[in-house]
Amino acid sequence: METGLEAFVALCRKSEIKVTPQRLEIYKEIISADNHPSAEYIYQNIRSRLPGISRDTVYRTLSSFQEWGLISQVPNLDEMIRFDPNTQPHHHFVCEKCRKLIDFSWSEFDSMAIPAKLNGIGTIHNRHVEIYGLCQECASKEQQ
Repeated sequence: METGLEAFVALCRKSEIKVTPQRLEIYKEIISADNHPSAEYIYQNIRSRLPGISRDTVYRTLSSFQEWGLISQVPNLDEMIRFDPNTQPHHHFVCEKCRKLIDFSWSEFDSMAIPAKLNGIGTIHNRHVEIYGLCQECASKEQQ
């Protein structure tokens, strides 16, 4: 986590973005979470450390982080936007029971040719796969 915070502070300084306690706490929370947190989750977790913080500040800060390329949005699950600090190309396994998101790489998929049927539709900027199933924890609970 320390490396992530150092990179965050360096990026802010390089881009002449003010490093505020709110931005630091929000960024710290998103990079320490392993569940692709929602804005509400982040707000609930940091408000004890920053009692004066508002939901609006959390939402605006997350929007800024996304604009600066620090995080990305995860496709809409359970009516909540969730955020991903992993900005490298990757995919997600989604547990259908607990809604856990697990990052994974798939180099074979990433290097596949785009189907000819998609020619002429538009310009493709990104590829992303979501695979749905049961995570190991939920699968073992079901077996018991």
